[in-house]
Amino acid sequence: PRKKEEADFNFGRIIGEGSFSTVYLCREVNNNKEYAIKVCNKNHIKRERKQEAIMREKDAMLRLSDAWSSTAPYFVRLYATFQTVDNLFFVLSYAKRGDILRFIKKMAAKEVDVTQFYAAEIVQALEHLHSLNIVHRDLKPENILLNADMHILVTDFGSAKILSDHSSQASAAETTPPGAGGGRRNSFVG
Repeated sequence: PRKKEEADFNFGRIIGEGSFSTVYLCREVNNNKEYAIKVCNKNHIKRERKQEAIMREKDAMLRLSDAWSSTAPYFVRLYATFQTVDNLFFVLSYAKRGDILRFIKKMAAKEVDVTQFYAAEIVQALEHLHSLNIVHRDLKPENILLNADMHILVTDFGSAKILSDHSSQASAAETTPPGAGGGRRNSFVG
């Protein structure tokens, strides 16, 4: 199929903003399907030295797409990427219900079974991520969205760490307290 471009979408309202991106609700011109499109300004990415973060995010999402699991479908999907001279575009699944934070404040704090349900979905999502050697490192209510059916969709993989087989064995050393053997990493995230 032909590579997507900006003209293939009608851009609507802003539905989210990040440190180096803006997310728009969009409709594809030829089929009227809704997507969230994350627009990242190239100059801002270079100025803030976020090239690695943007590539990590794309790599993590491509890994998730390649190993999509019907038992853990709890992730925003990456449908396409394209670029212009000024911007990078990520075409993502649209989470109609927004982030889980508003929902937690309204409902989950009062209902134990609701809290257990979402905790179980988060655990399933993290187990699947970890089976792919991906560590999210920035999981918070703002990065857990809700789809139209009120299931979670984990998003924002800019801080993710993709481990190689060698580093996944070494990652146990990261959690070992200093002086107890093993090494420490020098990154602070989350």
